[in-house]
Amino acid sequence: MSVDEIAGALDLSRVQCAKLLQVMVQSDFLAFDICEHTYLPTERVRGLGGWMRPPNEFEDFVTGCARYLHREFGLATAVSHRAGLYVDWDFTIGVAKVERGTRLPALRTVNGIVSLAQSDSTVTLGLIGAHNDLFGRDQSVRAYEVIDQIDSVRGRDYGAYPSPLFPGDRTVCFTVQNENRTQEFLLSVVVTAEDQSDWEPIVVRSTRKMLANERVASSVARHPLYL
Repeated sequence: MSVDEIAGALDLSRVQCAKLLQVMVQSDFLAFDICEHTYLPTERVRGLGGWMRPPNEFEDFVTGCARYLHREFGLATAVSHRAGLYVDWDFTIGVAKVERGTRLPALRTVNGIVSLAQSDSTVTLGLIGAHNDLFGRDQSVRAYEVIDQIDSVRGRDYGAYPSPLFPGDRTVCFTVQNENRTQEFLLSVVVTAEDQSDWEPIVVRSTRKMLANERVASSVARHPLYL
């Protein structure tokens, strides 16, 4: 692949990409074809396979949606998933407050609330009790408030709430499941205060269209409370 092709695939500038490729050539992970002006992986790359995660086509699809929305509208986007009491961020682009690898209490994030809309009340009440036991009074949550938030997600697929991490902004969060419901990711888009009236409906329509084109069971939920 050429520098331009690699830069486009990674959402990097040409200068950033060229510097990265130079380091990889010097480290013998890539070889440069001087005639074709392209880069090829070397045998040394095989040694990376032991610690790399196996490919996940569904996660790649959701991440691709996030990249598209950021590129198309210039909005901050993120992909995350709920892991028990927490929400883990798998991918972010343009998000200042969180980055890949960030872990936050699920019941303090819009992502966690949206994911719980797919669970029954017994699971929700169990998580609320475990959350309050683990995090103590400073970060405790009231059961009726959490249940009201979850019910509002179940009751409507579009709503608007302030985001403490982004004052004046709203976060659109979509729950995306694969066809057999064995994987679930949360796709978030931050719409700024200035752009809400113009961009928000367009972003929602565009995201729904992308999800509908993929063979997924998309229970598209939107509940911008936190991030």
